Amino acid sequence: MPYKDPEQKRRYQREWKALKKAGRTRSNPAVVTPLLRIRTAEDVLAVLEKALLEAQALQGLTPTETMQKARTVATVALTVLKALEVGTLESRIAALESIVNGEGEGIC
Repeated sequence: MPYKDPEQKRRYQREWKALKKAGRTRSNPAVVTPLLRIRTAEDVLAVLEKALLEAQALQGLTPTETMQKARTVATVALTVLKALEVGTLESRIAALESIVNGEGEGIC
């Protein structure tokens, strides 16, 4: 990863060496449960709670890494909540359209 600032490059190298020495790397793959189904806002809250507990249990993360993880979790949570909202609105609009179409056919 090229850096223009030599101090930033040295800081990155120090962090990388410390992580390597500790037996960790920067790219920790997330454990994804294949049976995880998010259907409601409560499901999103449960996943967020689990993610926050796991983040609190991690030791040795730099403040930058912690903030990156927090931003990622927040972005995913907001995206899932928006998708749930759109799905709910779509089903409600479809139900209203079926009611309107059913009444409209009976009038004519």
